[in-house]
Amino acid sequence: MTLVDSIRTCFQKYFDFSGRASRPEFWWFFLCSFVAQAVLGVFLPGIAFLVLIAPFLAVSARRLHDTGRSAWWLMSYLVSGVGSLLLVGAAFALAFAGEEPFSDFDFETIDFASFILLLLLAVAAGLICGILPLVLCALPGTAGPNRYGPDPLSARPESDHSSPAQAEPAPAESAPVDAAKVPAAETPQFCAQCGASLVQGAKFCASCGAAV
Repeated sequence: MTLVDSIRTCFQKYFDFSGRASRPEFWWFFLCSFVAQAVLGVFLPGIAFLVLIAPFLAVSARRLHDTGRSAWWLMSYLVSGVGSLLLVGAAFALAFAGEEPFSDFDFETIDFASFILLLLLAVAAGLICGILPLVLCALPGTAGPNRYGPDPLSARPESDHSSPAQAEPAPAESAPVDAAKVPAAETPQFCAQCGASLVQGAKFCASCGAAV
């Protein structure tokens, strides 16, 4: 599957989370989405994300199905975002614990060690949860059909349903002639020279020796 085929297929299956998708279909569209986010995000921030998020999640679900896994693994993206926000919030809460409202805090009293630790944990958790579905999508698919559908890499049946031309029977060969069954040519019964009787099949007359 080429880049164009992948983009066409993913947009045709915009909200289709059923079935299976091959690795080329997923990774070509992932590359397209990444480039589109990088380019269009400069001029239209958020627009590219809203346009591409649905087909990307759909093809991700189909790719997970191809490996025999449930699309619920995509919840890892949600855990990545929400979990990271919660950890960052906890980091700020610990850093400013016991302080007055943020407008009155003293930077010298901030627990930077706890803040940095939780911030690193938030980044690590976000990366792990965000990369996990991509790692699963990189695994090879199940050979042959599985519970989510047929193998997308299997050969498709030919569209030509015309019956194959029947082979004409070979012309029957003539049976070999059995020389023994061919009746012998009739020969004269009497010699033309002397009139004596001739033996059946004889080539010479026994009386006069003349050729028959």
